[in-house]
Amino acid sequence: MRARRWPHVALALWCAATLAALIYPLYDVLGNHIDPLVLGLPFSLAWIVGWCLATFAVLAAYMHLTREQD
Repeated sequence: MRARRWPHVALALWCAATLAALIYPLYDVLGNHIDPLVLGLPFSLAWIVGWCLATFAVLAAYMHLTREQD
């Protein structure tokens, strides 16, 4: 059976977006601020934690979509 390719392409695009959001210049422009506080964390730390949590959700969805049916 031919595997669906779109989950693999979507994951690759997500990885590229995450990389771009966490390194220069996007991080410097969008995420490198101390104020405002988000749940008691400086915004720059909340930015990184948010991307990590979003990546966890994307990887969980990827695993669900690509696992082999038993």
